[in-house]
Amino acid sequence: MWFNIGSIDLILNQKQQQKRTVVARLQPRSVLRNPLNAVFGVDANVVVLRELVRHGGVLAASEIVDRSGASKSSIRLGLLALEQLDLVVVEGTKSTRLHRFNRDHYFGPTIEALFDAEARRYADILDAIRRAVASLPQVVSLSLFGSTAAGKDRIDSDVDILLVTLGADVAVTVQAVRERLRQEAVRLGFTPNVTGLSEDDVDRLKRERDPWWQGVLAHTVLLKGRQPDSLLVEPRRKAGG
Repeated sequence: MWFNIGSIDLILNQKQQQKRTVVARLQPRSVLRNPLNAVFGVDANVVVLRELVRHGGVLAASEIVDRSGASKSSIRLGLLALEQLDLVVVEGTKSTRLHRFNRDHYFGPTIEALFDAEARRYADILDAIRRAVASLPQVVSLSLFGSTAAGKDRIDSDVDILLVTLGADVAVTVQAVRERLRQEAVRLGFTPNVTGLSEDDVDRLKRERDPWWQGVLAHTVLLKGRQPDSLLVEPRRKAGG
């Protein structure tokens, strides 16, 4: 049964929190006419739905907290709201409450399809980046770094891509990758920021303990080749040696 979004305010008041509207909007909207405002209008609701849909079975609230990294209070409020919306079904006992996504709900198949598309888009972005260097044998390491790799990117964040080349003009390789990503970036809706280094650059940055390089290594997602911090420059042979 649909509920009035104002009921969440009441829940928050009962927990002695400051009264506030959960969904940011100029005017209240009919929940009957605009139910998705109530379903997706709160971050915690989206987090709970994503974890339950992707898991496909039953989860305790503590497991949802562990999987999502969200706070206990946020997950608790999200579960309560979604139970009232009948999108989450509770099973088990009072001491062991388990939660599952209600696939039989009117919006169930559509919500599942949305989260499937979300996961597929991320996978497609990674595949597009890999394909951009597939025919470039000089690229010995390809990885994500920065906020995307750390999982802290925002709406306006670029997707930071690091490539390390061997025996090639770094600038030419970087430009080639940018051009190959241009159409896919528009199609998939992301902004690639390609940074290129030679193995000599990597060796120098490592020896100098460069702060930027240390920041890069703090969070990387390897897509192809070797980890950038494992690359070493082979000793150069003297001419005629």
